[in-house]
Amino acid sequence: MNFYLVVNPTRQKHPTPDCMYILCPTDFSPAALEAADVAALIAKKRGLPLLLLHSMSQWTNATSLAGALTLGGPADEEELETEARRLRTTGVEVITNYRVGSPLREVTAATKISGAEMVVVGSSPPTAGIMNWLSGSVGARVAEHGSIPTLIARRPDVLISWLQGRAPLRVLCATDLTLASEAAIAALKQLASLGTLRVEAAHIIAPGVHPVSASGEIEAEAKTNLMSDVWQQMHGVLGDIPIWVHIRVGNSHGAETMARLASELDTGLVVVGTRQLHGLRRLLASSFSSGVLSRSKTNMLCVPLSSYHPDFRVPRLRRILVALSLSKGDAETVRYACSLLPDGGTVRFIHVCPTVLPALQPALAARLPADTSRFGADVTLEAEESLLDLIPESEQISKIKIESEVLVHTDLAQAILEASDVFGADAICVGSPSRSRLGAAVLGSVTHAVMSKAHQPVVVVPHAGG
Repeated sequence: MNFYLVVNPTRQKHPTPDCMYILCPTDFSPAALEAADVAALIAKKRGLPLLLLHSMSQWTNATSLAGALTLGGPADEEELETEARRLRTTGVEVITNYRVGSPLREVTAATKISGAEMVVVGSSPPTAGIMNWLSGSVGARVAEHGSIPTLIARRPDVLISWLQGRAPLRVLCATDLTLASEAAIAALKQLASLGTLRVEAAHIIAPGVHPVSASGEIEAEAKTNLMSDVWQQMHGVLGDIPIWVHIRVGNSHGAETMARLASELDTGLVVVGTRQLHGLRRLLASSFSSGVLSRSKTNMLCVPLSSYHPDFRVPRLRRILVALSLSKGDAETVRYACSLLPDGGTVRFIHVCPTVLPALQPALAARLPADTSRFGADVTLEAEESLLDLIPESEQISKIKIESEVLVHTDLAQAILEASDVFGADAICVGSPSRSRLGAAVLGSVTHAVMSKAHQPVVVVPHAGG
């Protein structure tokens, strides 16, 4: 049976700085001391003070009572001051903060105080005893719950060598083309002011999102478009810093693939944005950042979306996918699609020739004209010629590159969605359903399915008289 005792030493309050600062929690373990060296170098290069925080839990196992009574209270505070004096020899301003309470709660609360710019924590294998609280899950949980970027120093020697200007830092940044990615890239740009970076970006694709070859590689066109999109997102923030892009097909979670890539590249730092889901949403959705954190053995920077405050920017569309039904209303759809690219770009027209399986869809097959279910060369050739007739000739679209493609698929909506992903479309443009029996049976359900499942904005163009 375990017995517990409340250890409540006299608490001395130390004020936090009135300006920005770097936060470094410590438990005086070897890993924490090395992390403090990293934090001190970052603070010095940033021209900021270092806030050194130690928290002792109020509850301790009675079997560790002797250690608690020895280390708690004034002795603990003196050790904190000793560590602060050691770090001050590097020329950085150090402020100490001693707290009593749950380490996770106290550190997380400290990250939410106005002025904290980054928290740096150490990481080491768990050991027995009550003081080594950073070695367990506390560091990872601070990364998940804190409101500022959290740097977990697992290879401090690599970070110190970089901060001292002795070697560039190889960084792998996870990108999924979302706002969370932008938060990670913005933090990466701030790191670039501390030393030379070799930046690599990883975009992990879940199975089934893009067409994949038998060898497990994504199709060439989709891969090229994704690499371009990732590079553009990174370059837009990082400027002239060289960027290498990696596209990988992972499992349903993707964290294992990301950690494996970091190991293959011998990455010195992994940067990941996190949305920090809470409550029921956290139970239902796996966390990519925590998955990478639990699998990776290198340094990791977790950047919460809540810490990112981007300037308002109007997105620029570059690629528009236009799904056409080869009806008289298509001209209107084409006109509006081209209007989405006033500065130029690429428009790809597609038409899907449906292949209906009567045994599976007898009601739908009965409504379709007989020649609609054929998918021979004559049908696709006729569709290709019809698409070419829809390409407008106008000086107003001279900056727009126009492409066309005819597809054959049993599911029209799925064909459009797959084509948009392969093309790397910024938006999808479709015509509104007609009121004919065929339109009601096919086009209406297709438009609805595309709108409900697409990852991109969908522009629905009403046809005159439709």
